[in-house]
Amino acid sequence: TSMSIQFFVFEFIFDFIIYFGFWWILILFINKFIIKIKIHKLTSIAITVVSFFIVIFFILFYSLSDTRIYLKRDFKYQLLDSRYEFIWEKNPRFDLKDYDYKK
Repeated sequence: TSMSIQFFVFEFIFDFIIYFGFWWILILFINKFIIKIKIHKLTSIAITVVSFFIVIFFILFYSLSDTRIYLKRDFKYQLLDSRYEFIWEKNPRFDLKDYDYKK
């Protein structure tokens, strides 16, 4: 299904642990050795309320769309070369004369 939103549970769990583990260790290091982080109660409440609304929005968005949830990705994918190339990189230019229109 090319237009559905697909979630792969094992890859998501691995990425989730790595991402939040990195930030948790970084913030713990900063809080312990560099500067003590103090968050006011009003700021904490505001962040919690905004996070709650964002989570509700994404729950509704993903429940209303064509979402597929799999445990593991069972297919290969091809990474397309779609990067931006600057003019000064002296890359070969595509010539329309070389294009075969009969395909």
